[in-house]
Amino acid sequence: MKDLLTLILTNITTHPDKAQVDQTQEDGVDVYTITVEPDDMGRVIGKSGKVIRAIRTLVYVAGIRSGTRARVKLNAGEEVAGQEPSALGASGQTLEDEIDLSEELPQEKQEEKATEVTPQETDDTKE
Repeated sequence: MKDLLTLILTNITTHPDKAQVDQTQEDGVDVYTITVEPDDMGRVIGKSGKVIRAIRTLVYVAGIRSGTRARVKLNAGEEVAGQEPSALGASGQTLEDEIDLSEELPQEKQEEKATEVTPQETDDTKE
């Protein structure tokens, strides 16, 4: 799993030599912490978080295939406001999250699905 993350990071970052993946164990879950240069954070996160979400999905699925639970954390490569490198994003919220593929559709999608119109028989379709 660590090799998979390293391969992905070396191909999407501008400083692949400074990209680092550390593995720890927390409550029976393999936690992979990605540390990249601040310049590469945008590339790793992606527009609206699409890249990091894809990376997390790949790790989650690879974990399932190997019979383990896995999670990905993303750290900035330098100190943030005089603190140690942390898993904080620009908004101060943690970038760590566990993927739940059993998540239901958003409420508006459920409503759309419930109100789908099925074609009605018309005089033209009757024989």
